[in-house]
Amino acid sequence: MNGIIKGVACGLVALQNMVGHWFPWGIWPGLVDPATGRLKRVYAYVHGCGTILAGFAIWAVAYAEMNNPPVVNVWEAWSMAVLLTVAAGIGTIMPRLVEWLRERRHDQQDVADYEQTINSR
Repeated sequence: MNGIIKGVACGLVALQNMVGHWFPWGIWPGLVDPATGRLKRVYAYVHGCGTILAGFAIWAVAYAEMNNPPVVNVWEAWSMAVLLTVAAGIGTIMPRLVEWLRERRHDQQDVADYEQTINSR
């Protein structure tokens, strides 16, 4: 059961970071960098750390509910913190990879369209 809770917590952390990538942060004034259109670095770090802490809290509460007395092994807590950090990293990298692949596909289509235009003349 502990493995399922760890998986759910890690999945939620990754999902929160993925959703945060496309969340319309611009609805709150001052959060988005006007030059890049992305969330300012400080707020992005706060969001990422918050998702890790939320995942850790979910795991800790569930772990405490399952065990009597609710004593957490230090190494298990450390391993959970590492797993959550890795999950947050995956949740941050995946949307950027999706955007890169989409841009790459569009660039290839642009080149194909350009070549077709050149060859049809």
